Amino acid sequence: RNFSEIEEKDGEVKLGAGNFSSKVAVNLSEKGYDLSFLRTIPGTIGGAIAMNAGCYGNYIGDYVRSIEGVDKAGNFIRIRREKIQFQYRTSNLPKNFIVTSAIVRPERIQKTIIEKKMTEMLSKREATQPIKEATCGSTFKNPDGKSSLMLEGITELKAWRLIDETGLRGKKIGRAMVSTKHPNFLINLGGATAHDIEALGEYVRKSVYQKYGVMLDW
Repeated sequence: RNFSEIEEKDGEVKLGAGNFSSKVAVNLSEKGYDLSFLRTIPGTIGGAIAMNAGCYGNYIGDYVRSIEGVDKAGNFIRIRREKIQFQYRTSNLPKNFIVTSAIVRPERIQKTIIEKKMTEMLSKREATQPIKEATCGSTFKNPDGKSSLMLEGITELKAWRLIDETGLRGKKIGRAMVSTKHPNFLINLGGATAHDIEALGEYVRKSVYQKYGVMLDW
């Protein structure tokens, strides 16, 4: 809770890295700040920044103005936005850098519109992903730009689609299973070991590579 501040000033908001992303989305919606996409993203703001978390065409890096944190020696560091390179599921933050807070500048719109967007996103998640199962969320990054491969009728490469086209929905190893609802999720059926999950994931990677020549990244 020592890293859970949400402080508004001059159209910008300081977010403590310990805040849960979903809490931030709801809290800011009350003030008319739109970070609605964070409502469906598990984990904390610090983690979201480190990996440039996003969904539905939005990424947290698009809203960051600066980041504060410490290195492993305890030295305080402030990094301005122009020094940070946010890319798909990654950033260039220094090695061993610990994010403590970030300044973001969200768009301001009507509270009712933000609430509607969050409701629609939650409904879409529940309809398309196994959110009530024991999973770690999306397992593999989308490989867009990694290969010139294009499947018939597909204009962009999605990890779930490659896994699906490889016929791996429902594939099991031990007590781990590829979700039949969304094949980019690995489900713990109950009692799955870390080895079960990793072995199944590596089986998926190998199978997709053998069929399409694309090695999926965890």
